[in-house]
Amino acid sequence: MFSIGGRASMFTDWQNGDRDLGRNKWRTYLPHELPAIIDRTFHTNGVNAITGVSMSGGPALAIAEPAPRLYRAVASYSSCPGTTDPVGLGAVAAVVTRGGGNVLHM
Repeated sequence: MFSIGGRASMFTDWQNGDRDLGRNKWRTYLPHELPAIIDRTFHTNGVNAITGVSMSGGPALAIAEPAPRLYRAVASYSSCPGTTDPVGLGAVAAVVTRGGGNVLHM
């Protein structure tokens, strides 16, 4: 099972498959697989940008960080980019749990 649209996935690569959300591989798909598909399908020039709103804002930054040559622009709007402090960990746990997933599978 694959989480269409990234529902409750935090757009990251999960360590284990989840009964409800599947085995998410967003940090593999978005920067490594999707750009070539977009370029090929839409005949684009390979100049990329990524942005996220709300739940996807922090992950947009996290996806772009290890690929600095891939993205010319990065933006995050109304998001929670810090997910390692207690407040951020609580926000991640709330999003994943509310979406039916198990945060321990991330």
